[in-house]
Amino acid sequence: MLLDLKNSFLAGELASTLNIFSDNFTVNNFMSGKKEVRDINSISYERSQPLPRLLNKSKALGHMNKFLADFKDVNFAEIVGTKYISLPGQRAEKQRMKTARIEARFDIRGTNENSKIQKRGIFNINVTKVNNEWKIDRITLTDTETLKTSETFFKNMTAESKVASNVPSHLRREAIRRGGYAMALGDYNNDKEVDLYVATVAESVLMKGEGKGESFKVVKNETLDNQSLVKAAAFADFSNKGHDDLLVVRFAPNEAQTKNDRSDILIYRNKDGKLHTEKGLVKFDQKTNYAMPLALADFNNDGFLDFYVGFPGAKDFTTLEEAKQEEGLATQGIFFNNGRGVFKDNPYKGFAKFHKEMISKNGVDDDLSRIFPHSAIAVDFDENGTSDLVVIDDRANLSPIYMNNGKADFVYATKKIGIGLMDYGMGAEIMDINNDGKYDFLMSSVNFNASKRIKDSCEINWSVQDTISAGVKGLRSFTANKNKTFTETTEQNGLEWIGQGAGGVKVVDYNNDGLEDIYVANGLWTGSENDQSQDIASKFVMANTMGIVEDGLKSGLRTDQIVYEKPKRNNEFQSLLFRSDSQSAIMDILSFYRGDVDTYEKSQKAPSLAGAQRNRLFHNNGDGTFTEVGYLLGLDSIADGYMVATTDLDKDGFMDIVLRNADPGFKKDQFAPVEIFKNLGKTNKKSVVLSLRGTTSNRNAVGALISAEVGDKLHKRQLVGNSGTVQSERIIHIGLDDNKVLNKLTIRWPSGEKQVVKNMKPGFYELKEPISGLQASK
Repeated sequence: MLLDLKNSFLAGELASTLNIFSDNFTVNNFMSGKKEVRDINSISYERSQPLPRLLNKSKALGHMNKFLADFKDVNFAEIVGTKYISLPGQRAEKQRMKTARIEARFDIRGTNENSKIQKRGIFNINVTKVNNEWKIDRITLTDTETLKTSETFFKNMTAESKVASNVPSHLRREAIRRGGYAMALGDYNNDKEVDLYVATVAESVLMKGEGKGESFKVVKNETLDNQSLVKAAAFADFSNKGHDDLLVVRFAPNEAQTKNDRSDILIYRNKDGKLHTEKGLVKFDQKTNYAMPLALADFNNDGFLDFYVGFPGAKDFTTLEEAKQEEGLATQGIFFNNGRGVFKDNPYKGFAKFHKEMISKNGVDDDLSRIFPHSAIAVDFDENGTSDLVVIDDRANLSPIYMNNGKADFVYATKKIGIGLMDYGMGAEIMDINNDGKYDFLMSSVNFNASKRIKDSCEINWSVQDTISAGVKGLRSFTANKNKTFTETTEQNGLEWIGQGAGGVKVVDYNNDGLEDIYVANGLWTGSENDQSQDIASKFVMANTMGIVEDGLKSGLRTDQIVYEKPKRNNEFQSLLFRSDSQSAIMDILSFYRGDVDTYEKSQKAPSLAGAQRNRLFHNNGDGTFTEVGYLLGLDSIADGYMVATTDLDKDGFMDIVLRNADPGFKKDQFAPVEIFKNLGKTNKKSVVLSLRGTTSNRNAVGALISAEVGDKLHKRQLVGNSGTVQSERIIHIGLDDNKVLNKLTIRWPSGEKQVVKNMKPGFYELKEPISGLQASK
């Protein structure tokens, strides 16, 4: 029924022959009511609350078609049921529903002449079951937003930059959510151009930037080119010698590791602008199970960069079994730099100690074996001059937050500060959401519309609480309180609806107004259809909720004779594909089932799991609320999103977006594994962009805290080394809005040194510690 309604929206017209309406069908007056009108960076925005007056069937279809008449072409339409309400008095025998009210969100995107148009909002749909068929009695539009623009804000440069042809595409055949690989942006050869490293399941590609980000040229490096399964990577100057090395973390089976030659954590030394492999730089004698997330920081403040690595194992949340790692495996570790770019064996052993002490004190049923790190980020959220560590778990266990009290003296602080994320976690970011001068948190998780719908419907209709806890929210925001705790404010911030299948989250000031906006990658696994008609998310959520375990869901589709794809120069690639414990029954169904997921009729259709989703960009309104504008900006990629990076490729003062998408699951050319969106700078607002270089601090200045006074506003920034599996360009970007100068810039370097620069005009600056090293170039 909702699918028929959605298809009518796609066609741009509701036909009178559509057999989903009852004879008594009515709608309310969509076109009238209280309205709010404003401008968002050359996007006209109108929000209205329609009148309750009802129109009968003879007028209803015409009225709804008039609502669609703004569109000449509709290129995307979605209607998602978010709640089903049928109270006890509305049910038939055995509590079966006979009438119900469906709360649904709709989203229609299209064009008219030279303008993009988006209409979205909330429907209440009253339905009745007649002769075993559901019919719509009434549609009441309760809230609607209309956005229009004739501007082009971002340009997709993927093909033009040669990235599309340089990065091979492979079918995703390992754990579903871990289907994306590493990406790092930096300048490893010091030529002032942004370089790009991209890893795939079978190889690595190093590309040198040319022409101020206009194109990328592949740099041949036989040892690096053959490196497979790299899940996280970062450029970093580990020796403080002025050249960035390349650290790669590989999703490699633990049986391939030896004490003195880790195959899963490798460092490529930079010698005269060329990367060379060097053994023995990382020693670690503990057994682990598939390395994945990475977080760079100088954790002990000795002036040299250290790093964190998490070991989540091969299985992700789609494996229906108890989420607990094998006994005796290390799940995470911090590797400390000895000052020469060599990392001592034995990671930070304090993990086990403070988990045992703090978890028992706080009454949390958790231990190190129940941590499956998917992402991690090192940030100084309490601004005490030391890098704290946020680890994001992806199997609905508690995501730990470790506060650094100095010299890598960590305290397990998750419950203490009020952030208890237990979800299919994806990523984390910090920003000042409500402009009060304190750092707040954003955390993203894989979510399913079905999870929220079932949870809310059970609570409303049957007073059953907490049927589902994980997979309900794709994005959460936590704002800081005065007492150094945090409170969730997702709904108050207007961030409660992002689509489903969320991946990474990234903050970026796309329009140089000084306020950081929020970009979210969406889409988990898209099958053959670019819609939700073959989505099995409801089935997965129900199986998970009912306690069906992996052995009870075996598909019988996979045999030892199946060859996913020819292994390429690497035995571990083949090992990963054929390890029985790296696959799940859900994975088998998505990979090999062909047929209709509802009727089970055989066909060439392939199922989806929270696929065919659009990425979102939430514009910062400046009052602690956000408005989603991704489609209008040209940033609503429909690829299965994974992680997001930011950069200023051509140093024009406007931030560009680079996406590392998940590998496609249905066919290789389904979508590009990497996408580049160039910011066309459609605003008169300027910016100050900083490239920091430490002297006493680590040379990359990772961990620097920045305060910028612009006009009557204070903007806070931090230089973060990387985020989980991807690395953005290491720059600080501060939009000036309508101001001509940045009045006062305060830098607290990782060494503790405080420096101030005043009256900075727009432009690109290289700032060195100490302040006498100030240079400016435009």
